[in-house]
Amino acid sequence: MKKINLEKMTDVCVGKMNIKKVVREIEHYFINYSPKRMIVDIKFKENKNPKGYYTSIYIPIKDFKKKK
Repeated sequence: MKKINLEKMTDVCVGKMNIKKVVREIEHYFINYSPKRMIVDIKFKENKNPKGYYTSIYIPIKDFKKKK
């Protein structure tokens, strides 16, 4: 498996989200940016107020800059 260089990626979406919002954001970035790679990181944060699932979505910077 190839190692991912997050320095060449940008977080396009961050925050507390339910699964519907996550899917909507993924669709948005696929349709509008067509990234070659997308990383979705979902973490449960108990110590955050409000506690819940927080999501970060990363796409390559060069794909983010060349919007369709």
